[in-house]
Amino acid sequence: MALTKSFVAEALRFYPPVGVTARFVSEDIQTPFGELTKGTFLGIAPWAIHHHRLNWENPDIFDPLRFRSGEMIKSSRFSYLPFLDGPHRCPGSALAMRALVLALADLLVTFRWTLPDGGKFSLHLLNALYPPDGVNLCVEKL
Repeated sequence: MALTKSFVAEALRFYPPVGVTARFVSEDIQTPFGELTKGTFLGIAPWAIHHHRLNWENPDIFDPLRFRSGEMIKSSRFSYLPFLDGPHRCPGSALAMRALVLALADLLVTFRWTLPDGGKFSLHLLNALYPPDGVNLCVEKL
């Protein structure tokens, strides 16, 4: 089950459910990168954060083993935001992780999943990552 959990965590890093979000700054604050003034529209891009070399070693490689026993993050807790963080963090994130891990584990022992003819698919980023043409899968009961 630990490998399944690592796989889900890496899938959420590689393909975060929210690709881009935005917030208004509610008060003037000083950051390591400069001052943010009240009323500033601030964009937050989990996809970019999850694929940045300062946060992750080999960020463009899908590697579930990076999530084994606390080895996942090089810099800070804000390097991994599949459910965002702070007051806008998804309130069901812990339940979602447990449900994803259990569902995936059940699906993997019940079915064999393949892409037809070694097929590929593309993802587009709007507010969320999505496959504009869908994803065709071959599913075979084990």
